[in-house]
Amino acid sequence: MRGALIICDLRFAICDLRLYGLSTFDFRLYGLYRLYGLSTFMTKAERLLIIGGTGRDSGKSTLAAHLISRFADRGVIGIKITPHDHPDVSGLTLINGNDIFQVYEEKNLASDKDSARMLKAGALKVFLIVSPESYLGEAFSFLQPFIIPGAPVICESPALRRYVEPDLFILMMHTPGNSVKRKNIDDLIGLSDLNLSFND
Repeated sequence: MRGALIICDLRFAICDLRLYGLSTFDFRLYGLYRLYGLSTFMTKAERLLIIGGTGRDSGKSTLAAHLISRFADRGVIGIKITPHDHPDVSGLTLINGNDIFQVYEEKNLASDKDSARMLKAGALKVFLIVSPESYLGEAFSFLQPFIIPGAPVICESPALRRYVEPDLFILMMHTPGNSVKRKNIDDLIGLSDLNLSFND
């Protein structure tokens, strides 16, 4: 039976987090996508919340940690995705991947990494994907065997929305006048279910 998570205590907003569903992730078609070089491919992933942002310090990690803490009793899985090599691998266990992308499980509660913040917030498990965006869909599929069936998933990554259609997509927006360099995510703004900022 499909459920809903109603957030009542967020300073950011009150929103319906539709993180539960009946169907399972199915990325078996992704191999065909890469084999035939199709330009578009979108997989529906229920029980998945993606949090993106307009750049650094937009509030993505803060919102992810808050939601994980609020719903820790539901066995939330946390995922952090980055295109950058991860120099601090302390507490990270490589569980899958290749020369192009890597999938780690985070186990270090003492670290200040975003993935460790998810773990400290109460996530049942936390994973880190290090991948170029062009391989992000494939890297995400490599993680699926490690996701507990039926578990709600909170993922911090705007780029994943280009490959996966989640139950809910939230964009954290910098406030006007903020001098932080912003990512070019114009193509994702129209796909978001909710746009938030720290002023909301």
